[in-house]
Amino acid sequence: MAIRTQDPAADALREWTDVFMRHSTRDIQSVARESGLSLSQVHSLFRLHFRSACPVTDLGESLDLTKAAASRLAQRLVEMRLLQRVEDPADRRVRLLRLSPEGQRLVRRMLDARHEWLRRLTGALTQEQQAEVVRALGYLVRSARAAEPAGPPHPEETRLAR
Repeated sequence: MAIRTQDPAADALREWTDVFMRHSTRDIQSVARESGLSLSQVHSLFRLHFRSACPVTDLGESLDLTKAAASRLAQRLVEMRLLQRVEDPADRRVRLLRLSPEGQRLVRRMLDARHEWLRRLTGALTQEQQAEVVRALGYLVRSARAAEPAGPPHPEETRLAR
């Protein structure tokens, strides 16, 4: 049962977020289970997908892991051929982790599973309802971006913010 407040827009968004996260998590976990990945490994792949290559220490910090635990996690993903270790072009002494082509394909499969559910969901709406959703989400995306610290946009963040 959803908690209601005096803010119907926030209530509706909270309810949508709950539904979306439940489905999104389920779809991603399904692909992760098929691939034998832990939640930390999935988080690592998504961190590298959305924020690009980084040193092991940065990956560990994003997962709240010790350097040793982050190194073991990264090594396992390298052994699974999901990550690659590459030289930092700015400092040849530093090694970065980045998604391998296989890691990119796996992340794409997880995202595609989520996107397929969204396609089915929006496919059940009329064109007028779809237009309302696009308009409303555009407002939310612009508002959320205005509240974020400045930084490069994510590559997939394009259509709704126009």
